[in-house]
Amino acid sequence: MTTAAYHRHDISDRAWKTLDPPLPGSPGKVGRPAQDNRRFSNAVFRALRTGEPWCDLPPDYGHWNTTHNRFRRGQKNGTWAQFLATLAGDLTRVADD
Repeated sequence: MTTAAYHRHDISDRAWKTLDPPLPGSPGKVGRPAQDNRRFSNAVFRALRTGEPWCDLPPDYGHWNTTHNRFRRGQKNGTWAQFLATLAGDLTRVADD
């Protein structure tokens, strides 16, 4: 299910179609489905882009501690490295087209 972007710099629908599949908790993946991968991704990108503390994330991104814990889990288990590698591969294919 695609939701509307919450804030001006959030992930667009077009970009989300590229980003959604490699994230854990996506439909078709093993394990419990994530509540909202797009909202979580927007929260992480905002925190990293602005440098603001996790506890200062706006509440419409979800509870900051849940978001931070999920980010750290993904950092420890290699999810973010795999995500970035997949994204870099997609960008390379787009550049070649």
